[in-house]
Amino acid sequence: MVEDPDPDLKKSIADSFVHLARVETIEDVKDHMDEFINASMDKHTTCFKKIIQKMLDMSKACAERNSDTAKEVKRLKVLCQLIKVDIYLVLSP
Repeated sequence: MVEDPDPDLKKSIADSFVHLARVETIEDVKDHMDEFINASMDKHTTCFKKIIQKMLDMSKACAERNSDTAKEVKRLKVLCQLIKVDIYLVLSP
């Protein structure tokens, strides 16, 4: 029978991985900040335009999805009214 590893050891290993992830994240943030600070105005403008366009595209996609969902709900309500489904009759034994 294999014994479970020491819980303190497990926690120590997990903490080490979390610390390593934080260090890598901090280094990534520093790199991005350096890139941002040293970028030309043209790069800032291009990046800003791309971000705005992505936001507009996502907004449009969400609006279309919500519109489709609302249309589907409306169709189902109408269908239920047409066939006059009584949920209590359907579920009763």
